Amino acid sequence: MDSEPNLRPLYDDEAFQAEQACLGQVWTLLGCASDIPAKDDWFRATLGGRSIFIQRFEDGLRGFENRCAHRSYPLRTQACGQGPIVCGFHHWRYDRDGVAAGIPICRDAYGVEPRALNKRLTRLDVEQCGDLIFGRFPGSPQAATLVDFLGPASEIISMLCADMRGAANASMAVAANWRFSQQISLDDYHPPAVHSANLGKLGYLRLDALNYQRFGPHSAFFGGANSGTLETMAKALCESTLDAPGYRIFHLFPNAAIMFGTAFRLFGQPFRIVLVMHHVPLAFDRSETRLRIQRHRWASSEPNLGDKIMDQVEPFVRPFVKSRTIRVLEEDRLICEGLQLGARQIRAGPAYSRQEARVAWFDEAYVAAMREPGGG
Repeated sequence: MDSEPNLRPLYDDEAFQAEQACLGQVWTLLGCASDIPAKDDWFRATLGGRSIFIQRFEDGLRGFENRCAHRSYPLRTQACGQGPIVCGFHHWRYDRDGVAAGIPICRDAYGVEPRALNKRLTRLDVEQCGDLIFGRFPGSPQAATLVDFLGPASEIISMLCADMRGAANASMAVAANWRFSQQISLDDYHPPAVHSANLGKLGYLRLDALNYQRFGPHSAFFGGANSGTLETMAKALCESTLDAPGYRIFHLFPNAAIMFGTAFRLFGQPFRIVLVMHHVPLAFDRSETRLRIQRHRWASSEPNLGDKIMDQVEPFVRPFVKSRTIRVLEEDRLICEGLQLGARQIRAGPAYSRQEARVAWFDEAYVAAMREPGGG
């Protein structure tokens, strides 16, 4: 297949916009439900190259395109907030289904009552996995629910990310295409060259240290060739018996990753963390990387002495984990921005090593999504 059209969004705005329109019909991580705990809380996000917002109502979460059905004025002009859906341009008011239910002097202006005008917002498909909110624009040719889309990782993610309240958050502007950031996070060949002071200290990963798993358009990395499967991990999480000495990383197509692992041990007690990362496409040469870092606690077990010790050290440890993670991502950012400078010179058919197998899988999922929007 000629994959040149799939390289063009890396440097061409028109191709980037077309790409985003396709990816807007793929389940995409948008944020966390714990960020909007009360009725009428909302946050703004980006999906498919378009501004959207997620809002909590009495009966749950809904998502809408951030565009008034009257004159296309943005309904939400801040990153987050609280309040009913009222347009700041002409005070059109929308209900929980996105219907324009309150229109000033409607009968005088339009000759009918507001609901008879039948103006409504574009509503998203919105589902949760644990605390994580995923969304897509309606009309996807794929009928898959979010559970179907995430496959065997769905149960794991729902347990790891059951409650992200109190997570340490960070964001990073990247002067590069979002795909470069996602690809480098899938690349286990670069740490000795790029992260020599931390991740690369142990040298290149041996094949017998890799356990790569592919499920749908997604992939997983488990440290150690005998580190189990997604199914065995889900079972161990359910039983609160998982003791992962290395990292487990789930890369979710198109642009998210969830990492679980033990950051360190104190008096034999593990300090486990969950890191949620996603890359937000802003332009063909600009993106943002967002992070949430949370200590992981077993949901089904009573706190023991080790848990209480970790409770005391957590305020001191979490900033260290956050700064170390950001340092690694800053090193990756420089590589991605270098790739962006040469984006027009990239050619199809890269020579991927075995340690870059998941990058190749991502490329295949991307080509499939461009051919068949909705997840490939």
